[in-house]
Parts: sequence; structure tokens; C-alpha cells
Amino acid sequence: VGIGSQGLVMAGSDAQKAEWLPRIANGEIVTSFALTEPGAGSDSASVQTRAVRDGDVYRLTGTKRFITNAPHAGVFTVFARTDLASKDARGVSAFLVDAGLPGLSVGKSDTKMGQKGAHTADVMFDHVRVPADAIVGGPPMENQGFKTAMRVLDRGRLHISSVCVGVAERLIDDALRYAMSLSVATTISGIDTLAVLRQNLAIARGFRPMADEEMEALRKRCAAAAGDGHLELYKSTMKYD
Repeated sequence: VGIGSQGLVMAGSDAQKAEWLPRIANGEIVTSFALTEPGAGSDSASVQTRAVRDGDVYRLTGTKRFITNAPHAGVFTVFARTDLASKDARGVSAFLVDAGLPGLSVGKSDTKMGQKGAHTADVMFDHVRVPADAIVGGPPMENQGFKTAMRVLDRGRLHISSVCVGVAERLIDDALRYAMSLSVATTISGIDTLAVLRQNLAIARGFRPMADEEMEALRKRCAAAAGDGHLELYKSTMKYD
């Protein structure tokens, strides 16, 4: 379950789960988590998208930015300010918003340096009429959306940390191969840094004993690959233990 549907799984009402989860599970519906805005990223309690009550609906107005899966989403978990007098997290609610509702539009996909398989785009809401029972968990959960967002992100951060570890492994391996193709002096100046990075990477994976083994193995690999001329390099790295 991705962050787009995690809020529904964690806090949705039985009726909401019955409506959306089967179609999400069979691939009919792609979900998207719409929290970040042009002026609210890490400070997610500062969302400016507004949800104004109008009878039995809310009218959503605002813009979300860098929203993953936006070009493909069938439903958005949208965070908007329902208590307009509040300036903090206590006035934010989470809504399940059908992507086909009038007034909802998606911008062009962002051009990025990496993660090209994760399509992101702006999502605009122009007085989108959303039923009151579309609040995640139902109307009693009005103004409780920030709690839902934080619960979802706590799980999502585990995924992102794993992605970062994988990227770091590739970068360190590529850097090591490049370093070993350079002159002896250049390699010596950088190889110790790579050894420390490799150790930190193992720590990030949660295995301190493995981290120590990784560092020792990398030092020996470097010395062996470079030949006898780098044996002094291997000895010098011991001072960082």
C-alpha cells in the first residue's frame, strides 16, 4: 500500500474502504497523496488549500505541487484547511477526492533528473465540490487530517529510507570503480572516504556488525585491486577504526 491509499487504510470509514479499496487492489484505480504545496512542503501544517463548507459539500480551492502519480490518479487524498481561522495543523482535514470532479485539473508532468518512473505534477482545485462524507474517516474527522498525514508519512519514510540506501550503494560502487581507474595519488586521497561511506551505508541498513565487516572488506578490496603500491593506503585507513 502506497501513501496515496495509506490514509484510507489507516483512518477511512467502512463505507469509504468498501467504495475504493477493491478498485485500488485490482489496479483499476491509482491513488495519489496530495499534501505538498508551493508554499508548504516540510512544514505541512501550513497548507493553504481551502475547503469551505457549503451545505452538504465542501468547496476546495488551491494548488498542490510535486504530487506523485497525479497524471494517472483516479482518487487523491487531499489535505485542505477546513478551519479557516486556524493557522496551524489543527485546522486541516483529509479528503478523498475523485479525480474526475469538475474543477480539478492536473498540470504537465515535471521534468526531473531522477526517479523518472515516478510521475509528478501540480494538481489544481478550482472550487471543486466534494461531499462532506468524503473526509477520510467521515465528518467526525473534520480538522483531524494532519494526524492522518503524519501517520501515513511515518510509514512512507521507511520506504524512502530504503530507496536512499539503494541509491547510495550504487553511487559508492560507481565511485569506487572510477577511483580505481585513476592514478595512485588520486586514488589514495579518495579511497578512505569511500570506505567510511560504505561503513555508514551498512549502519543505515541497521547492521552495525555488518558495517564493520563492510569497511574491512572494502579496504582489502581496494588494496588488492590497486596492487602492492596501495598496501600503505590499507594500513593508513586503520586509524579511523
